Amino acid sequence: MIISNFSLIDENDKILKEKFYKKKPFLNNYIFGAFRPGYTGCAMAFRKEMLKYILPFPNDVSCGHDNWTGICVKKFGNVIYIDEPLFQHRIHKDNFSGMCKKSPNNLLQKINLRISLLINIILRKKLY
Repeated sequence: MIISNFSLIDENDKILKEKFYKKKPFLNNYIFGAFRPGYTGCAMAFRKEMLKYILPFPNDVSCGHDNWTGICVKKFGNVIYIDEPLFQHRIHKDNFSGMCKKSPNNLLQKINLRISLLINIILRKKLY
């Protein structure tokens, strides 16, 4: 998988953030990475062969399919990061994404989500 940095722009093409990621968005170890997931789907591209590890998404992992995908690929394959912003991602007031919003989860909920993610990723095996 390749993940690149990107810029955030508003509905008037004004740059809100030159580089979305301040540093590499994932840790080299997928287990520790479950506690600091930073994968953003619009910035990722992976080989079709990785789907056998990614799908199906676990029902009890609500940290987002982007993080699940990234951590699965990190466990079963390679992830390369390109720090240069390769595209601009538009943000506006009606965005569904929580990219610029504060998480509604409290600390305990965040910990529980990460533990669930970690358990699921440790148990995940190639499915076919």
